[in-house]
Amino acid sequence: MEVLREWWPVIAFAATLLLGAGGWAIRMGLASKADLAAEATTRNEQVGGLERRIAADIKALRDGQHDLSSRTLRIETEIEHLPSADDFAELKAALGSLTGAVDASHRELSGLSRAVNRIEDHLLNRGQ
Repeated sequence: MEVLREWWPVIAFAATLLLGAGGWAIRMGLASKADLAAEATTRNEQVGGLERRIAADIKALRDGQHDLSSRTLRIETEIEHLPSADDFAELKAALGSLTGAVDASHRELSGLSRAVNRIEDHLLNRGQ
């Protein structure tokens, strides 16, 4: 205890120096208000730029979506006018019956053509 009383002023002085030096070192490692304000301004500018870019991207996406919607509607309208599978089946059946009718007409015309040729030959030969 005697030693402590004897060295008390030196210990108090040393503790004050150490605390002051430690506080000074900590203070130098921390940012000042001016540094924080400058950093906040920079970050706010970056965030503002990012918000503008995001807003522009969203607008472009909405415009693209609107264009795509218009194109889809136009395609759907065109597809409604195209023939369906049932229409093609009916067309195929009609074409088959038409082919049969043309073949029958061809056979009849062949018979008529032969008859006309015989009449023509008869008329031409009778005159000789």
